[in-house]
Amino acid sequence: MDDMVRQVAYRRRAAGAASAARLVDEMAACLRSISEAPGAGSRRIGQLLGVADLQWKRVGATRLWFWYVDEPDFVDLIRLVSTDQLPRQAMLPSDWH
Repeated sequence: MDDMVRQVAYRRRAAGAASAARLVDEMAACLRSISEAPGAGSRRIGQLLGVADLQWKRVGATRLWFWYVDEPDFVDLIRLVSTDQLPRQAMLPSDWH
């Protein structure tokens, strides 16, 4: 996924290889969590955008979120989105920093 590659490349440039490796691990853990319990994601972003099935899940303690749809036979990963790209109404006050 291009979004993931871009975020890892950015993290590597900004914070080094070790930080980029931690991000890869956090993304992998988040994706495992989504695959194990896809219905556990928040539907708030879908409600705000008028896409009822769209869910999101935060990647560890980062400012990144996976957007996805739980289809009957698979999980459709839509995007990896930064908090900076989200509508302010979608976030909790703790996410604004």
